[in-house]
Amino acid sequence: MRESINFSFDNIASEDMGVYIVNEGGGLFEESFLPNRSIIETKSANRNKPYFQRVESEPLEFELSFFIEQWEDRNNIRQVAKWLFKDFYKPLTFESNPDRIFYAIVHGNSSLLHNGRKEGYVKLTIRCDSPYSYSHPLIIEDIESGNSSFSVLNSGDMEIKPKMWITKTVSQGDISLTMVESDQTFTLSNLALNEEVFVDNEHEELISNLENLGVYRYSNHNGEWLTFSVDENTLLTQGDFKITIEYQSIYLAD
Repeated sequence: MRESINFSFDNIASEDMGVYIVNEGGGLFEESFLPNRSIIETKSANRNKPYFQRVESEPLEFELSFFIEQWEDRNNIRQVAKWLFKDFYKPLTFESNPDRIFYAIVHGNSSLLHNGRKEGYVKLTIRCDSPYSYSHPLIIEDIESGNSSFSVLNSGDMEIKPKMWITKTVSQGDISLTMVESDQTFTLSNLALNEEVFVDNEHEELISNLENLGVYRYSNHNGEWLTFSVDENTLLTQGDFKITIEYQSIYLAD
């Protein structure tokens, strides 16, 4: 990451803003290898060994320094500030690994170091929304069911929960998706012909396009939410439906 000169933030390339990363220290690059972690434990009287409860990982946080090329001629310091000063996490990528996305926001103090002649650089602290980086969204579109199977590759380091768009295609009835490796089965019953259901497995949400008619599908769901393990995942389909799947692989290190 730190070996990069160019980056993109909020889908705007840094070179388009005349902004380029600088390495203040010179020599070797230093960056986080794994997320910061804290061990949560409790202690009790007359026991030297604490009781382990869990481990909590902190969101990624790092410094970013850059200079503005032709600052005096461009006269765009306010434009650069507006580009970076966002009220929510935005996608951040670096040219050294453009396939990895950080969802980032400027955090804490920032400083502009210069010589009074519009020559210098900016130092920022970047905070991410999680301890991880992500792949670009991967979409598998319009898979036709019919008691068949298909595979999904999770190339990351963590389990993930996909988003799914399901359309009932031939007749009213039930549909199911079974994960061969984990034996998880996701089922929706009594769907209407041409009904479309959005499924967010991570947030455990079901949204039907018939909700304006008072149709809610939680009572037609078996309560199972699908998880893709690392590596290949094979899904078996039952029932007549079409499905689109979207997911992002999650990575521990850049």
